[in-house]
Formats: sequence, C-alpha cells, structure tokens
Amino acid sequence: MDRGDRKVLVCNCEKTMQIDGKKLARALGEKEPLHVHSHLCRAEAPNYLDALKGDESLLVCCTQEAPLFRELASEKGKADQVRFTNIRFLAAEVANLRPGRALDLATGEGRNAVWLAEQGWD
Repeated sequence: MDRGDRKVLVCNCEKTMQIDGKKLARALGEKEPLHVHSHLCRAEAPNYLDALKGDESLLVCCTQEAPLFRELASEKGKADQVRFTNIRFLAAEVANLRPGRALDLATGEGRNAVWLAEQGWD
C-alpha cells in the first residue's frame, strides 16, 4: 500500500498469521485493500525491491527477516528509508481471545491498534 509519503508491506509469513488486507486498509483509512504477501523475504522479494525504488519511506511488517531486508536495501542505497514492525507478537498474545475492547496507550505509532481493529477489536 502506498500512503503518499510512506509505503507499507505486510507479510503473513507463509500464511502462519491471518491478516485481512481489506480490514487492515479500512483501519488505515485506505480505499483499496492492502495486498498481503506470503513470501516477501523469498519468492516475493522482487516486490520489496520494487517498493524501494521511490523516495517514500517503507514500513515492512516483518522483523524476523529484517536483516535480509536491510541488506537488500543497503545494496540499493536505501537503508535509511526502511523501518520494520513486528505484528507476530501481538497476534500470538491475542490468538485465543475473542475480539472485544482494547486500549493502546502510547505504545508507539499505533500499529498494534490498527492490527487489533483489523481483527475485529474495538
């Protein structure tokens, strides 16, 4: 997803996490569904490299493969425009809970609140 000055890439790590691209886009205020990759670090790596071509900052929703993504960005001279966020931790914490009401208090840029909204939490 391209948010003007920032691009967002999401990967479900070989479908080990359920991520709904439509709900996530809606939570982010986007009209178009967010494409959810399954192998961004391997078979879909060309999509990551394409996202590096612009001047926008890039948020990659994967920390497990951050070293690989950093290396690829460095090779393109773009290491300073890439940031990473971990969506797996929160997914594991709430995996066995029914969606309800959640409060995200100053825990960062709001990525966890967005993910929870995507999962049906208020």
